[in-house]
Amino acid sequence: QNDGADLRYRVDYGDKCARESCVEAGIFAHLAPEAKKFWLRLSEGLDCFSYSSRTLNPLFQILGWGSPVLNLVALAERERDLRTDSILEIYSFFKTTLSPRANAYPLRALVDSETLELLKIPQFRDRFEVLSHRLSKQMASEVVGTSDAPHVHLLSMDPDFLNFLRLSGGIVKASQEEATLLKKLVDHELEQFRKGFSLF
Repeated sequence: QNDGADLRYRVDYGDKCARESCVEAGIFAHLAPEAKKFWLRLSEGLDCFSYSSRTLNPLFQILGWGSPVLNLVALAERERDLRTDSILEIYSFFKTTLSPRANAYPLRALVDSETLELLKIPQFRDRFEVLSHRLSKQMASEVVGTSDAPHVHLLSMDPDFLNFLRLSGGIVKASQEEATLLKKLVDHELEQFRKGFSLF
């Protein structure tokens, strides 16, 4: 952006940006070099304001799905020179209205190199959205959520799963035992969902 010139001083955010990094920056750092180049196409042509906006820069939303899935897509498309707009047209799953960070865990569990094509099928997106809403309600109904239970983001479990609990299920507090049982429940439901892939 701006031929590499640092223009953050113009909005007086330079010190803050140099000192801190957002969640998306952390995810971007874990992308493979080829994947970084691939996904940066989504930001091509944006002005400084739009580039730094979570609302206007589509890269911010995409990064919420996590590096495993994004690396897979970039690897699969490494031989093709996709235009910026065609990436989201081909991989229509990413047009979902679901929160990416809240749903990165179930997507990562369902999509691998053998099932990547599902991201191109609108019916998969529709069924995934139904699954996500159902699991969110199911998880919320299973947790007692006592006041002395730890905040879920402090539990020693997969961070993506904890985001799913917190951001999708609305579960702020839960014991380690409750979270472990919920993970078993979710993983079982995801495995059952995988068995229906032949329907797509």
